[in-house]
Amino acid sequence: MQQPTDAAPGQERADWCDWHKGPSSTAERVLIERQSGAPYPLEQFACAPCREQRALVRAELPMGV
Repeated sequence: MQQPTDAAPGQERADWCDWHKGPSSTAERVLIERQSGAPYPLEQFACAPCREQRALVRAELPMGV
């Protein structure tokens, strides 16, 4: 199965986990700050087990706000 294409603005892509690179019914958006290069937020989705294992926090604000 291929990774879904980017969702349209305002549309969640909550059926894919970017961390384990697979489908998920519990994926939520997490906001990651880049550690090197130009500072800008990266938007990724992580499932519940990946969020727990990596201490990821669900993004509270929509991307671009």
